[in-house]
Amino acid sequence: MQAIVDMFRKRKQLWVVPLYGIFYMLTFRVLENAIRIPGTYHIISCPLDQYIPFCEYFVIFYYSWFAYVAVAEVYFCLIDRDVAEFNKFIFYLGTGMTIFLIFSAVYPNGLNLRPRTFDHDNIFVQMCKAMYRTDTPTNVFPSIHVFNSLAVFLAACDSKKLKKHKGILTFTGIWTVLIILSTAFIKQHSCYDIAAGIVMGIVLFRLYYVFIPDRIRAAASVRVEI
Repeated sequence: MQAIVDMFRKRKQLWVVPLYGIFYMLTFRVLENAIRIPGTYHIISCPLDQYIPFCEYFVIFYYSWFAYVAVAEVYFCLIDRDVAEFNKFIFYLGTGMTIFLIFSAVYPNGLNLRPRTFDHDNIFVQMCKAMYRTDTPTNVFPSIHVFNSLAVFLAACDSKKLKKHKGILTFTGIWTVLIILSTAFIKQHSCYDIAAGIVMGIVLFRLYYVFIPDRIRAAASVRVEI
């Protein structure tokens, strides 16, 4: 515990993680409370949604998202120790999540996909019911489950250390796909939410991992020549 405290003292940029986490959760809660009344938000619906069956078993992968993202943050914050990779990853996640908050404030949205009755009952159905009681089907576009999962995978692929471990990248890629699929199979997100999360993940990855580093290297080479 003391080692972690000392690390936060030495690397003050680490404080952005818990501070942004608090800001995000508080802002999200305000946005959620603002649209609890039906009719005050726009319903998102894609024709493809009706062809995707409800499959309660995917709730395991949906819940695993919390641990999946947490492990990635611990790795880039406390284990990797590469400041440049930490900065890219945190700005990557933070930008996407902030865009989500802004969009939710400007265009309140929700879903009407959840099943009202279930053909059978088991522990996975009970987990879905519990989730439905606590996780409202509002402010769903773009899907943060999808965006964050894809961001973790792409950041891992770019990591100097992790890219040497093909097994880890393969596992991460498969788990990312399963989490993304889970959002559709347990009716937590529309195909539009999923597509938007993927597009945002790819665009912001190109911004923070390709475009900005290229510009920094180009500027540095100009200074050297001068």
